[in-house]
Amino acid sequence: MAIQISGTTVIDNSRNVTNAGTGAFSGTVTAPTFSGAFPTVFQGINGAVYSGPATFTVGTDCPAQVTLVKMTVMGGGGNGGTGAPNATGGGGGSSIACFRYYPVSNGQAYSITVGGAAGTSSIVLSGSTLISSTGGGSSPGSLAGTQAPTTQTGASWTSNSGKGTAGGVLALTSGNGSDSIFGNGGTAVAPPSTGNPGTGFGSGGGGGGYPSRVGGNGQPGIVIIEW
Repeated sequence: MAIQISGTTVIDNSRNVTNAGTGAFSGTVTAPTFSGAFPTVFQGINGAVYSGPATFTVGTDCPAQVTLVKMTVMGGGGNGGTGAPNATGGGGGSSIACFRYYPVSNGQAYSITVGGAAGTSSIVLSGSTLISSTGGGSSPGSLAGTQAPTTQTGASWTSNSGKGTAGGVLALTSGNGSDSIFGNGGTAVAPPSTGNPGTGFGSGGGGGGYPSRVGGNGQPGIVIIEW
């Protein structure tokens, strides 16, 4: 992140002051989550995004002097329904959980799991689950996919998306997949179309249309670590 004033870079991406000249600085610079020494606290200006299994190691994937991070975890959205004789239901959206200012130290390694459709995403440290997010439910057929539960103790905030909508009967359209914070659910389709997939992350797929068309895929989850 660089700070630029009137076309001149004053603080570059390495946090070096440049083009300062001999003039005095005035005015106010605000940082809504700033606390303590700049290099050693969570600023939310750098981050790593994971859409598959990985390991995050302090000192390798972020600077060794980082002592606080923000972790955001979302599971996968549910698949749209398929196989029912009628139009089918949409998949449920995933829950999301966020930890702010979580303490870390140099050399600590976190194991990251990212859920596929309807799967759970998590970050694990030394064998203990640190933070997790449950995926939305897949539609079992004409019924809607279920809403993901949100029960992450100690998180700064948690939220869950809605359930999908149920399918119609006979020639009616299928159900919509649920939106998520990071994506839109697959929309309903008219017969005889296959279901639309969700978009982004954690959204549910749309149900398949009559008769017995395949439902759209729920979108996988995501894990974000910021410092």
